[in-house]
Amino acid sequence: VIAATANSAFRSTDGAATWCRITEENLIDVGFTAMAEVDGVLYAGVGVGRGLMVSYDDGYSWSKIELGVEELEGGELYDITSIAAVSTKQLYLGCKTLKAGSLEVVYEVIYDDQSSSWKVIEHKFPEELAFPAQQVVVKLRYDPDFHGEPVLFVSRYPDGLYIVKNLDGEWSWQKIFDGNTTAIEVALDQDVVYLGTYDDWIYRGVYEDGSWSWQRLNPLEGRESEFEVDTPPIISDVKVDPYNSNRIWWCSPGRLARVYPVTKEHVNLYGVGAWDPDGKRWLHSFVHYGWGTYVAIDRHGEGESPESFMVKIDGVVGAKIAYMPSYSFRCLLKTEDGGRTWRSSYNKLYGDCINEVSLLDRDPYPDGIAVLCVSGIELSYDYGESWDDDFDLNPGGARLCFPWRLIPLPQIYGYKITVDGVEYPLDLMVITGYPGPSPEEGTKRHGLIALSSSFIKSHRLSTAIHQGSMQLTSNPAVYGLAVEDCVVLTLQEAGVEVYNLTSRSSFISNMGLPSSCELYKIAYAKIGSDGWWVVSTYEGPPIHKLGENDHYFWFGPSRIYRAKNLLENREDTVWQQISQRYDGGIVSLNVNNQGELIALEASGKVLYCQDFTADNPSWKELQILLVEGGEPDYYTDMEVDWEDGVAFISTVGHQGPGVCYVSLEDIRSGVGALCCHSFNEGLYTRLIRNILWSPKEKYLFAGSWWSSVWRVKVNSSALLQKVGEQQLTITCQVSPQQVKAGKQVTISGQITPAVEGIPVQLKLTKPDGSISEVYVETSASGAFMHTFSPDMLGEWHVTVACGVSMHTASFTVAGVEVEVKADINGDGVVNWKDFKILKFLYGARKGSAKYKPFADLNGDGVIDVVDLALLARQYTS
Repeated sequence: VIAATANSAFRSTDGAATWCRITEENLIDVGFTAMAEVDGVLYAGVGVGRGLMVSYDDGYSWSKIELGVEELEGGELYDITSIAAVSTKQLYLGCKTLKAGSLEVVYEVIYDDQSSSWKVIEHKFPEELAFPAQQVVVKLRYDPDFHGEPVLFVSRYPDGLYIVKNLDGEWSWQKIFDGNTTAIEVALDQDVVYLGTYDDWIYRGVYEDGSWSWQRLNPLEGRESEFEVDTPPIISDVKVDPYNSNRIWWCSPGRLARVYPVTKEHVNLYGVGAWDPDGKRWLHSFVHYGWGTYVAIDRHGEGESPESFMVKIDGVVGAKIAYMPSYSFRCLLKTEDGGRTWRSSYNKLYGDCINEVSLLDRDPYPDGIAVLCVSGIELSYDYGESWDDDFDLNPGGARLCFPWRLIPLPQIYGYKITVDGVEYPLDLMVITGYPGPSPEEGTKRHGLIALSSSFIKSHRLSTAIHQGSMQLTSNPAVYGLAVEDCVVLTLQEAGVEVYNLTSRSSFISNMGLPSSCELYKIAYAKIGSDGWWVVSTYEGPPIHKLGENDHYFWFGPSRIYRAKNLLENREDTVWQQISQRYDGGIVSLNVNNQGELIALEASGKVLYCQDFTADNPSWKELQILLVEGGEPDYYTDMEVDWEDGVAFISTVGHQGPGVCYVSLEDIRSGVGALCCHSFNEGLYTRLIRNILWSPKEKYLFAGSWWSSVWRVKVNSSALLQKVGEQQLTITCQVSPQQVKAGKQVTISGQITPAVEGIPVQLKLTKPDGSISEVYVETSASGAFMHTFSPDMLGEWHVTVACGVSMHTASFTVAGVEVEVKADINGDGVVNWKDFKILKFLYGARKGSAKYKPFADLNGDGVIDVVDLALLARQYTS
């Protein structure tokens, strides 16, 4: 069995009892959107519009098929969502639009033996879509012998169903069903077509006497008990039972699957039913709430008994085993009784989207981690070596809004609940907020919620799991820290909220913070006798409240504020802005008890402040330069190992490293750029949303988009050695090295590796010892240049710096070699009298009353040091 998200793929060889991620160097963040098998060869459409892959060993290893078609491989226009495999050398591909406005072709892919390459042929639809569509989806089904000839059925949502004949020549198209068609399936032994629709259930099509007849099938009509819906589900897949051609399996997609546009009116259902074509009635129909985008039916192979894969229900034969990808805590579903009941079967199927990995570092869980995602909250008491299988909290079932962070609740505070006369200790606190329904709706809870792990474990299958919790605060929050007897929350609407665990009360601090902004990260350091706090803001549009965006804080704008002694000053605390307003989001704040602050801005800037408690904190911006190359979409998180001197940075984007690192010394001493090194060996995803550093065990955890959580044991000394071996280098030269006064000098150079837009510092030391600084940016080739006119005679020194690399050069400014009469008073001799006049007029510029042309010896419009030098050369007595 092979299952996939758009960014990861998994394989099971024991009937979905356990799973293993398909890992290869060419399968970084590769998931599948369509699959087909022919003659033992597997073909798969690659997620996010990245083409086609093939496997010759039952999906264990994969290789890319080079198509040479930008629309299919560029990641912008189309996803391959349907593959009809005629043979190992001929495929038909149906697609779904990504950013394209329409879809007017079916692709045929043929292997050419002579050139040992694949050739792609485009077959245009007979007519373009008559109206614009939010999304266009093409599904295919090939029948090698439909009433005596090979045909291809083509369903184009929202257009209709076509049958295509004359496949070896010029295609002959005929539209046989007009409407919002979706999935297409053929019972090959009967020449019967089953057609899914967007809003009208399933149709059964029969071709007789030169015409088509269609029977609408509503599976709800075959149920024994009442089961009504206002709007039919979107039928995303229909499969004919391999043991009964009159039995069909079907399912509907959820909103996050994005196979078809899903509205709130659509209910999600899936099921299986046996149809009696003669009596035109259901023999049985099993329907369940929930969604599954596709269904795969297990069948016997060579040497296996068919009876082991078959079930008989009221005398009707059908397949016993089937699989369906679902959502959240349901993950992947399996039935072993012909579709009457389903259960989750996802052991080691790590495909979750991780909101946060939280460190459990205080009583009663001092040595563990918590993983929070929409599908559930999981606990490990030994840093991920093992997991508490009894604790599997579905946030929706507990009526929690979006879970952002988990914090242990020490038993010393005595928090308990009583349910049905039984007392349960509350030992965890979860921070929840947007995205999700507003607090006013009352369907889910925002804020700080205390949880009882013992109640959750003993009632994990109960619908009353929410009774094992207590709401402590109700303001939507996104992050928080436990400090002393308090939990300090960053709110998504109105500042900082401090909940006191002892008094069981809270207050809000927002004096000095912008009234219209939200907060994201918060950090704390005890420096001397004072407790110092810093927060980052989010000042962009409320996209997380209007929709379901769970990474809005990457986008910014953002600023950093500080406060002192928040817990003591309470509501009277005044927050002070200490950074400029950045266009991107500030996604990480790291402080130590020496006053250092290192922040990360999502566009790729590291912000360093040596002492954020100073009266006027000064900042240094360092643009991240990836030594191994690459360009991620966003930089998402940073964790600092202050003890060993390493900072880890996570990224999202297929062209980024996923995780990289840099030494703290490079941050402290660097100029302009910061060389970061990839840290991703064995990490088969580049979509890392958040990271967590465990200082006790030296583990780094990485929470990903749709690939769950990864862990690595860090050897800091080995990392720092690599930092010393691979650094950015910079060179420079000055031209000319001997320049006459009034002429221009050009300083140019190169950084390696070549990266565009990296700031280079030019420090110019003048002959009198004064220093000026200039910053220039590198070009695409890594080159930089600065041209200027020196304003002082003598030897100049140039130091160029980028990152921790520097290079020096020098040049000399000499007087002008011209014959100039310096006899200013006209008495025939150049002496102290002329010097006295020039001294009096020194500094005068052309246009001023003081300016006298006869004292401007070189005629450059200013009486300055150059004129003084010329007079000195002709001075006679």
